[in-house]
Amino acid sequence: MYKFLYLGPSTSSTRLHTDVLQSFSWSSNVVGRKLWRILRPSDMHLLFDVFGNNLAPHLHSDKERGGLGEALYPGLKVARERAVSVTQKTGETIFVPSGWPHEVQNLENTLSINHNWINEFNVRNGWEKLRRELLAMEGEVGEGGDGDEDMGTVVGDLRNLRGMLGGRLEAIRAEAEEEKPNELKVILEILQDLESVKPLLIRCGGVDAAYLDSGLLVECREMIGCP
Repeated sequence: MYKFLYLGPSTSSTRLHTDVLQSFSWSSNVVGRKLWRILRPSDMHLLFDVFGNNLAPHLHSDKERGGLGEALYPGLKVARERAVSVTQKTGETIFVPSGWPHEVQNLENTLSINHNWINEFNVRNGWEKLRRELLAMEGEVGEGGDGDEDMGTVVGDLRNLRGMLGGRLEAIRAEAEEEKPNELKVILEILQDLESVKPLLIRCGGVDAAYLDSGLLVECREMIGCP
C-alpha cells in the first residue's frame, strides 16, 4: 500500500489513467478543489487511439492537432458523454475502484492525502496487468527487439507489486488462516507465475537474479510462511 501527498497549483492536472497496478485508491482534500472525470472499466476501449495501442493523454485530446485529434481518438466524444464529473471540495474524500480510468484537474491550489492499496478483491487485476506487460515484452524480444521500453514498465510494476503486497503480507498470513484463504491462494499463484517469467526478466537484463531470488520472491514467501 502507498500513502502520499499531492500538492499542485491551480489548473495543474493528471493524465488520463488507471491507478498503479489496478489498485483501489482514495484521495482526501486537505485544502483546495479538484475536478474529477471518472469512467467505468467497460468504457476503457473508448480512450485508446484508433490503433488500439496508446491511451489518450486527456479526455479532450481529440480537440487538439486540428482535425487530426478526432481521427486519432475517435472514441473520446462518447467517453466524455459517459464520464461522471465530480467537484471535490476541501474536507471531502473520493474513492476510486480498481481499474476505473480517470483524470483530475486542480481548480485552485490544492493539497490532498492519497492512499493506494491492494487486497484480495483486486490483487488479481494487478497481476493480470503485469502479465500483459510481460507478454508484450516477450513478444518484442522474440521479434528481435531489446524490450527496453517494456522492461522499464515491467520492473516498475514489479516493484510496485512488492511494495503494495509487502504492506499486506503479514495481515494476509493471519487472515488467511482464519477467514480469507482465497487471498493467500492468489498471492501464491502470483509467486508461482513470477518464478515462471524469471528467466525472461533476467535475459532481458532489466532485473538480476539476486534481486528476484533474495528480494521479491523469497521475501514474499517468508512473509506468508511458504517454503
